[in-house]
Amino acid sequence: MLGREYYQTPFGEKYLVLAPLVAHPLSAALKRVMLPKTARRATSILSITGYSAAIFAILHYFTHRIAPADPSNPIYSVGPSELDFEYVKYSLHEWPWRSLVGYTALVGLVAAHASEGMAIIWNTWMRPAFGALRQSRKTRLTGALISGIPVATGLFFMWGEPLMIFASHAERFRASIMKSLYFRF
Repeated sequence: MLGREYYQTPFGEKYLVLAPLVAHPLSAALKRVMLPKTARRATSILSITGYSAAIFAILHYFTHRIAPADPSNPIYSVGPSELDFEYVKYSLHEWPWRSLVGYTALVGLVAAHASEGMAIIWNTWMRPAFGALRQSRKTRLTGALISGIPVATGLFFMWGEPLMIFASHAERFRASIMKSLYFRF
């Protein structure tokens, strides 16, 4: 949320956020289909964390960008200016465990995927110049999972704050969030 002003521009969101987030899993899936012998196992940590993170990223994008922009009643298109911390706090107050699991899982999976991917990139391209990366997989995954602690802590403190929205906004936020399958169960 703190970096939104940098990437939520007409250019930034399309080309700096969405394009890489689409190109990366799409290239992995195409490689798996077109070059199955060179593709990494589907059961590898890199593949599992990558595809799982993609699912959570799609759910997150739908919940925070697509559903709020729906002009149908009763939402009346929650505008980007209204999607601040109050939108997140509302979901934390109404669905605390789902919100906590969703945000923390997204961050943890992305961090674990990045950790595994960077180790592979390092050992493939940087090893000749700098030597092999000597961290164990367990160490990398532990470090990546620990990165979810600040997110979970921040969410906990946001959950503890009182909601500062009008009742009409609460209805609109609820209608918007309920469009996501993740929050309907």
